[in-house]
Amino acid sequence: MSLINLTANANIRLIYDANNNGVFNTGEEMSRSSNSETSTETINRSGLASGNYVNVYRYVSSINTPYRLNLVSANVA
Repeated sequence: MSLINLTANANIRLIYDANNNGVFNTGEEMSRSSNSETSTETINRSGLASGNYVNVYRYVSSINTPYRLNLVSANVA
């Protein structure tokens, strides 16, 4: 997945809701991007089961940024 077209710093997290409570709890983060400023943010993972969530968050909560989130799904034989 990638986060592009940023005008301010934002990041992405891949989360697995292990206890199925709909809340992001400690220990449920699987991956995170952390590029600086407006650089494209990318996470590459394979073999993921259902129940994973993507969280887009701003580095500075008071600064908004538009973005485009690209997700790619592929069947692996």
